[in-house]
Amino acid sequence: MIKFLFSRMSEPDAGPSWNSDGTPWVGSQPENLQEPIWRAQYDWHCGRPDKPSWDAAASATGDVASLAEQLQSNVESEAVRAAYSLGCGDGGAEATAALMEALSVLPEEISQELPAELAHKFYESDPVCQAGYGLVEQGADAVPALLEAVASDEPVLRSRAIDVLGDMGPEAAAAIPALLDAFDDFEMDPRRRAVEAIGTVGCGSADQAELCAALVPMMRDPHEQVRRNAAYSLQRLGPAIESGTELEAAAVDVLSAGLTDSNGYVRGFSAHALERIGTPASLGAALKHLQVMRFD
Repeated sequence: MIKFLFSRMSEPDAGPSWNSDGTPWVGSQPENLQEPIWRAQYDWHCGRPDKPSWDAAASATGDVASLAEQLQSNVESEAVRAAYSLGCGDGGAEATAALMEALSVLPEEISQELPAELAHKFYESDPVCQAGYGLVEQGADAVPALLEAVASDEPVLRSRAIDVLGDMGPEAAAAIPALLDAFDDFEMDPRRRAVEAIGTVGCGSADQAELCAALVPMMRDPHEQVRRNAAYSLQRLGPAIESGTELEAAAVDVLSAGLTDSNGYVRGFSAHALERIGTPASLGAALKHLQVMRFD
């Protein structure tokens, strides 16, 4: 098996990056339950228009209450279609409430202290997963409700809400202060998701350098998943770091240390982040490491 792993370093610009005359999506299988997913992906790659290129109302059966019930379907394609219909439809606050209700269901074994075996998990059930998709499609309209969940006492709910905000990208820019606060979360899972989310939500922000400054200390977190995501986000936001600044020196220092981290992803992302920063100091640090590693 050959596995290719791709990770976008920026959001799609308005209009497709491929040779296109701007033609909107033309569904080849309008009766297929997966059609909303295909169209939503197409719209995103075209620059995420304000309105989807598909009619959510025409693709679903029933009102918000009926769609919320369909969200619980054991048939995944039906549940996903309901989620996208709630997210892209005109259900407004009622649809947001239905999606948040599904997102907020906690596993029975959850308690104030998250069990170690659940620490790495985000979704414990399919309806939770589908609700996340729907909220991402709602975009900025769902951010206030998600911010309430970010303030929850339940670590798993904080993790879910942060993860959804990260998937929204720049549309969730209003959540940046809350995400930065979550860098200090005493639980590892919400913390690592906030560190990752800031790299997508902050993409294109005028304050990217300040966000990089907040990410630098997270490269020293005792948990490798937090360090991994900090290096990942520094890949995305690193080009905002200017040469000759204290921030550059600090970033190069922690990313150079990341080149020898025990976690392979931290090592790889650190190397890419140094390349993306692109200053003489960052490129020199990467080159110095490669000169030594050629003997390994």
